[in-house]
Amino acid sequence: MSPSEPKPKPKKNLRSENSICDSDPSNPQSVKPESSSSSNSISEVNKASVIQVCADHAIHYSPDKPAKVFEHPVENVRRAIAHFYSRGGHQKITNPCGWLIQCLEWEWWHDDLQFVGLQGLLS
Repeated sequence: MSPSEPKPKPKKNLRSENSICDSDPSNPQSVKPESSSSSNSISEVNKASVIQVCADHAIHYSPDKPAKVFEHPVENVRRAIAHFYSRGGHQKITNPCGWLIQCLEWEWWHDDLQFVGLQGLLS
């Protein structure tokens, strides 16, 4: 490109302009089914259990705000917390709330189970 040629205009990043996308109600995939009161109470019980288990380990989630950690069974949260400590806990992990959610989504605690299994094979 020579100095006399005008510089091309940068393309607009549409994602940054439209940070919130509205879902189309005519799209059946975007419509969530109504939840029954019984499944609602189960999720509230799970939410309370998850909040308590996390708080016992100084990992705090607000009960008033949505968090993906509430979507997981409390047993998996316990496994993730055990894995949290095996990876250094609060001394090494600066964002335990975010780390725990990633651990739950990717089931990182399986790494510990595989390591224990490999140690058994090697000894």
